[in-house]
Amino acid sequence: DLAIALPDWNSFRAARAQLVASGRFTEVGQTAHRIRHVDRMMLDLVPFGGMETSTRTLEWPPDGSVRMNVLGYREARAAAHRIRLPNAIEALLVSYPSLVALKLICWRDRHLRTPRRDAQDTWVLLHSASSCMDNARLTDALAAWSSADDFRFETVAPRLLGNDIRRELSGVVVNELLQILDAQTRADEPGKFPTK
Repeated sequence: DLAIALPDWNSFRAARAQLVASGRFTEVGQTAHRIRHVDRMMLDLVPFGGMETSTRTLEWPPDGSVRMNVLGYREARAAAHRIRLPNAIEALLVSYPSLVALKLICWRDRHLRTPRRDAQDTWVLLHSASSCMDNARLTDALAAWSSADDFRFETVAPRLLGNDIRRELSGVVVNELLQILDAQTRADEPGKFPTK
């Protein structure tokens, strides 16, 4: 996926047309956001910014019947890491906490259409979190939390990741994530996230 901050739909159409005109990408049927690279890899272009509705969704032209939730994209852009690619190209790379947050929101929106995909991605991100964190930070957290009766070592990095998400993203996004997690962790009703 490639998220692109743009002011309007005309800018999105122009950016997509420029990619296709380069000869490195081709259109994929009638799907407005998907193109295919010459190496056969699919690329989903996800615009956000000026074309979002007040509810932080995209309503794709021409009739707005196809909707996509882009809640968290602006916040993820603000927290992204600037990286340098070959040929002196600079790009923004989504941060680990933002990626986990966006995956949870995607799961909520599409787990009935594409079961397991976003849940599996989130599982991999949570289980790999410790390899992306500073060892001193993990050690400090381990020392602070290990005396708790319900302590489990494998929860240290995901817990720190949750703290990072809260610090990095806006209250609106954090509240949305809390609602998703609350619905999946109720004692009276099993959540769908572990199985989908």
